[in-house]
Amino acid sequence: MLIRKANSSDSKFIAPLVIQAMEDMAKEFTQSDDLDKALDLFTHFISQKGNQYSYENTLIAIENGEVAGAISGYDGGKLKEFRKPFLDFLKMNFDYKEIPEGETPVIGDPLYVSITQEMQDPVGIPQGKYWITRIPTTLTILQDKSTGLEVTQPLPIFPEAEPENCENPEELETETVFKLDDVQLSASDRETTLPKSIIKP
Repeated sequence: MLIRKANSSDSKFIAPLVIQAMEDMAKEFTQSDDLDKALDLFTHFISQKGNQYSYENTLIAIENGEVAGAISGYDGGKLKEFRKPFLDFLKMNFDYKEIPEGETPVIGDPLYVSITQEMQDPVGIPQGKYWITRIPTTLTILQDKSTGLEVTQPLPIFPEAEPENCENPEELETETVFKLDDVQLSASDRETTLPKSIIKP
């Protein structure tokens, strides 16, 4: 799988993915059940520069010569600036007024969807295989008994029942190679090998 920056000509492939992610919200923007209108809307803005849906803010995944997925991200501090062209277009062409100016949905807002909810209720068909990741590192270990837990191996260890679903199964860890020894630092009577003074040139 190849991941690269999107370009303007990729808009026709990215637009259906954006609509799939938005679901009914995409139709609300055009105030129509006709998905072709939404497709035309997002294809246009993805192909342009300087807006929140622009190809400039997008990476795409290529598999077997076809676009398999896309991800977009931009500086949240520029949200109002990036949204303005899109909002102005909706107001002018679709007379759409139900737009929170420069705001993002918050908890309790009908448009708000938490990442947890998205993971619990995924939309679409998974593409490719997942990559094993370590957060934060394999060196993380709870100090035994310091938190009331008796720990014998570092974290995280994620057993995988179906390793064939992993892109890099050889990196899956079901048990640790970490050796837990009760080692303490101690002093020595031997003369130090460190310099006793610093000699300036």
